[in-house]
Amino acid sequence: MLKNRDIIFFGLPRHDGPDNGSTSFFIAKELAKKNRVLYVDDPYTQKAFISNIKRREIKQRLKHYFPFSPGISEWANDEVSLKTLTVPPTISINSLNAGPLYTFLQGINTFIIGKRIERAIKKLGFSNIIFINSFNFYYPGLEKFISPSLYIYHCIDGMIKTYTLRHGPRLETRLMKSADAVISTSPELQRLKGLVNPNSFCIPNAADFKHSSKALSPETPVAAELESLPRPIIGYIGNIERRIDYSILEAIAKKQPSWSFVLLGPVEPRFIPNIIFSIPNIHFVKFQPFQRVPEFLKGFDVAMIPFKIDEISRTIIPLKLNEYLGAGRPVVSTCFNPDVMKQKDGVIFIADTPELFTDAISQALASNNEFNIEKRLEIARNNTWDRIGEDFSELLDTLLVKSKKN
Repeated sequence: MLKNRDIIFFGLPRHDGPDNGSTSFFIAKELAKKNRVLYVDDPYTQKAFISNIKRREIKQRLKHYFPFSPGISEWANDEVSLKTLTVPPTISINSLNAGPLYTFLQGINTFIIGKRIERAIKKLGFSNIIFINSFNFYYPGLEKFISPSLYIYHCIDGMIKTYTLRHGPRLETRLMKSADAVISTSPELQRLKGLVNPNSFCIPNAADFKHSSKALSPETPVAAELESLPRPIIGYIGNIERRIDYSILEAIAKKQPSWSFVLLGPVEPRFIPNIIFSIPNIHFVKFQPFQRVPEFLKGFDVAMIPFKIDEISRTIIPLKLNEYLGAGRPVVSTCFNPDVMKQKDGVIFIADTPELFTDAISQALASNNEFNIEKRLEIARNNTWDRIGEDFSELLDTLLVKSKKN
């Protein structure tokens, strides 16, 4: 088990953002229980800074944007304390084509981040640093400013979005080649990343069981957004984009007009067929803070994961799966990732066609008894961030010892 080490964790989600229930931030918090951890926030680009200047998150950062500001803050709850580092805005370059100009400006961005980290290292007295880049592949070469004893690339997802695909695959490949090891969140990602860096490992996602299980508490209200909807409510929480199989959703919603289907999360309309917006029993709820998730889970009669079955979905282990189970909700899902989903067969309902998906929802509603609820909770208890954090810590310790021998 890793103890009393200095760790710099560079994550894509920001520590104070609405997605601070993400894999990156959870792992950082777990490591901070027994180590000194500096979580480096993904910097806003100049474009994002200007367009979001009135937001609370930006206003709180302004004091850290001065050239000689240390940028260091404390983040703490009842269980853990870690330090966060705010970096000044970087140049917006994603719209540029790959080439000399892009490379030059990317070098400037990396320099901005690297010098801020260098100053933080000196101020905090960090040494023999473990550097973990968690899916923030836009700044390859950042490790040169840190000179880490161990350099890890943490791959938490496949690339889907057009914005990411523009430069992401090339930059990620460069980064993986420089890393001492790659840790991925699914067996398929481990296999794919192992083609680039053979020192490849898998530690899956988990869930915040203490948080999701609040859905079972009498003190937790049902989300007001759900109260007026006809029952049963079949719900989904997560990004509403290309990975969802809208043909299945359309078919079952039309076949069961008395059921309410709720999609909660950020919407990318270009991936959603227009017909979905016109079906009266499909309801969209805008993205909510992580703190409110139990209110929605409590209101779901069945939770669903209607993902497409393709090469991208095969790499996914969604956080929502264990969150659903941790709330005691029955789950109906496609078999989008056979490595994972077949392990849950018997606890969740797996269906890959509209007809089977409809039947599975009916079975889930009919079998939602105390015995099955406890089975779901038991699975969730064995897939908590506490346990995953221990696995992550032990692997880092092993890799650190191995690197010293080489």
